[in-house]
Amino acid sequence: MALSRGMIGTQAGEPKVACPFHKKTFSLQTGACLSGDEYKIKTYEVRAEDGWVYVEI
Repeated sequence: MALSRGMIGTQAGEPKVACPFHKKTFSLQTGACLSGDEYKIKTYEVRAEDGWVYVEI
């Protein structure tokens, strides 16, 4: 997926990822497209404990 090569940053204080191929940015908290389109990416709850990373699926 193109997002695996995306740039991580913030937009108005919200963490985001920018797709280098489609020139769209997405919220890393909600998955909403921050570029004004109705696209949305799937997001998952994540936590780190004792050196392990847990992803809620």
